[in-house]
Amino acid sequence: MIQDKFDLSGKVAVVTGGTKGIGKAISLALAEAGADVVPTSRTLEDVKKTVAEIESLGRASLAITTDVSKSDQVEGLIKAVVEKFGRVDILVNNAGISPYYKRAETVTEEEWDQVINVNLKGVFLCSQAAGRVMIEQKWGRIINIASIGAVVGLPKLVTYCASKGGIAQMT
Repeated sequence: MIQDKFDLSGKVAVVTGGTKGIGKAISLALAEAGADVVPTSRTLEDVKKTVAEIESLGRASLAITTDVSKSDQVEGLIKAVVEKFGRVDILVNNAGISPYYKRAETVTEEEWDQVINVNLKGVFLCSQAAGRVMIEQKWGRIINIASIGAVVGLPKLVTYCASKGGIAQMT
């Protein structure tokens, strides 16, 4: 069990993109380690399912949807977490999209903006909002999930690789 290696009792974690795939696994692992976990995504049904799984592990959670590319929603997320738990100890920036498998010359400006806004701007906004709380409480950890695409450009994933490279540089 993960609790044998990592004890996060008393910590509060926020996981963006925390309801599917790697993000869900991270959310559940943090809960197994003793943290109260707020998994967020844009889909309320997915959030509610993951919250129920976290609560079944005996941990507290909060069901809130967030579009990480929108500063007002990110600020609302962090405010809600602080109101419920009194703190934010861990932020895992995992939310990301890769909807386009296209060469650079065929990517539209709208497609570029969509990926950059979620994958890169979202990390910035979440880190900024949670970071303010962490500075005030004098403790916190921010974990940014990037990709091999951060260091190896892939011809048909230019938007994704650019966004992940930006994350690596911010980290």
